[in-house]
Formats: sequence, C-alpha cells, structure tokens
Amino acid sequence: MSTLDPLALGPFEIILHAEMHYRDGDDLDRRIAVVGFDNAIELAIHTYLSLHPIQRQNRIYPKVDVDKARELPQQGRILH
Repeated sequence: MSTLDPLALGPFEIILHAEMHYRDGDDLDRRIAVVGFDNAIELAIHTYLSLHPIQRQNRIYPKVDVDKARELPQQGRILH
C-alpha cells in the first residue's frame, strides 16, 4: 500500500470528503461536493506554489504570477 506525500494529504482528504457527498446524490450534497472539489484544487495549487523551487523540480514562476494565483481564491470565496 502506498502512502501519500504529506503535502498531498490535505487536498486528498478534501477530495475524499467531497466524493462522499457527491455519491450521496441529493442536490445539497452535490453542491457541497462542488465546493469541496474547488477547495481541494485551490489548496493543492497554493501548497505547490508555496514550495521552494527545488521541491518543484526546479520550476520557477514569476513572483507576479504567483501572487496573482494566491489572490484569486480569496476574491471569489463564499465559505471561509
């Protein structure tokens, strides 16, 4: 059995929770699932961009682009 990287554990748990709501089937659960999937993606992107370039296989992104990406989730956030 493989283990998840600690950085992937948070997004994975959110995806798992969202998937359980998605499979429940009623409208409210599907809406909760969409929010959960969105939060997992935002968390994964934020975590990835917070890593040192060495941890990102030496991928370097302009600071302006990283700052924009970090601000986007906050602009449209409904739930805190």
